[in-house]
Amino acid sequence: MNQAPLTVLLLGLLLWITPLPSASPHADVRLPQMGEPADQALSPRDEARVGRNLMIHARRTLDIDRDHQISAYLDSLGQQLATHAGHEPIDGYTFFVIHAPEINALAAPGGYIGMNTGLIAEAENEAQLAGVLAHEIAHVSQRHIARRIVDQQAAAPASLAQIVAGILIGTVNPQAGQAAIITGIGRDAQRQLDFTRSIEAEADRVGIGIMARAGFHPEGMAEFFEILLRQELGAVDAAPEYLRTHPLSSRRVAEARDRAREMADTDMRRDTPTFQLMRHRLLALEGQSPRERLARWSAQGAHEDPARETARQYGMALIELEINEPGAAAERIARLRADDRDNLHLLLAAAQADRAMGDFEQADERYRQARDLHPSSWPAALDHADLLRQQGRPEQAAGTLRRFLREHERIPAVVWREKARAHDEAGNRTASREALAEWYTRSHRYDEAVRQLELALEEVDSDSNAAHRLRSRLDDARTQQRGRLARDPLADGLRGLDVDFGPERVLPDSEAPSPIPVSPSSESTETEAR
Repeated sequence: MNQAPLTVLLLGLLLWITPLPSASPHADVRLPQMGEPADQALSPRDEARVGRNLMIHARRTLDIDRDHQISAYLDSLGQQLATHAGHEPIDGYTFFVIHAPEINALAAPGGYIGMNTGLIAEAENEAQLAGVLAHEIAHVSQRHIARRIVDQQAAAPASLAQIVAGILIGTVNPQAGQAAIITGIGRDAQRQLDFTRSIEAEADRVGIGIMARAGFHPEGMAEFFEILLRQELGAVDAAPEYLRTHPLSSRRVAEARDRAREMADTDMRRDTPTFQLMRHRLLALEGQSPRERLARWSAQGAHEDPARETARQYGMALIELEINEPGAAAERIARLRADDRDNLHLLLAAAQADRAMGDFEQADERYRQARDLHPSSWPAALDHADLLRQQGRPEQAAGTLRRFLREHERIPAVVWREKARAHDEAGNRTASREALAEWYTRSHRYDEAVRQLELALEEVDSDSNAAHRLRSRLDDARTQQRGRLARDPLADGLRGLDVDFGPERVLPDSEAPSPIPVSPSSESTETEAR
């Protein structure tokens, strides 16, 4: 996939808060207060709106959250850290995986934080990945984007639209973008340099504090910085992508390590078996030549760390499944499960091997076991529903997801999309539309949500309970739609710019929802009661 226009929006905002060599870490760190100048420049509500719009473009052009297990893992890790950030955006924090080999990460307004799979795979332990996440969380919690606007407007009056425009241009052409920001807005270069040093040092300090409070060894941040610095020194063609938006220096690494030592404790964790499993999952599923990777891993001796050896074997089993050797994969997974029978990822891999060998009954039993042991795992629920659909049991698939949605609160939009797919295959078109509308709503695509609810209303008795519920949801969706169409500072910055956001990404069959008819049915089919 061409990553040049990988949404100008997201990467443009990354450039906006481009870290430069860090200042001293001893300045006071505090949470922004309501009513400060940052609120006047970009209120928390504006940040949320901008972030939602960014994600609409991102999901249409970026390869995001393709693998459910990896996405669930990153979100779980991010939420553990965000709990200790001391500030939560209006919509909370959203962590997502960008399937791209470049080593990069981003933090967008409103608490949207993305990690490239290339960065996740580069981390050697969980504390290092947590360090990057904590750093990006700190940019959000300290409201650095809003404070950047205040700083730029203090130097010379300018509208948010002008600032955004300059940043968007900068994503396509960094030199031209910097000129647009500095010349068009009248920025003083030294003032900009001082401010970026300040907020980047603050993100390091606050991020290290978040890590420590969450129980992660804070040296993980400096360790990952050092990995990137070594790569930069040894780079022949290009340094890691992360360094273009997060420039590093030996001084910054030293300051991060010194501060981490002040906060470190012996019982803080550096790594977990789950991180190693997910890292090897990435390496197994995203490698260009799976057979070559399998040969390399097979040639390696057993790792002295049991968790890393289990992860290596797990990765090899996933490759064997990919190259259609399910018997070998099943045997390898069975050996791993002998020492850890309740591990979610090993259970799901065993079920995948059963399905590949045609043993659907055994796969069904494993999915039920996984859901009993890990009831909050939405990847397990989705995999089970997918098996039921494969067996021609879409009604049961829809019921499985309905129960899961009723029992849990923090659910990604993809679960609603798969519920819509199951209802559609079961012939319950109205229920499919309602679930699809929820997916669109949670993806902030309110126009499509309104359309699906309008069509669903045409298919039910106007006096039914379903009609009353649908009308209530339609009113809510229209309210959100009006808010989306309201004056948006990001949209102001885009008007008049000839910016290529890239083509809308074509979803593979595994991601795209089943086709939903656009014409109302002549039959009245009530949706299931919730």
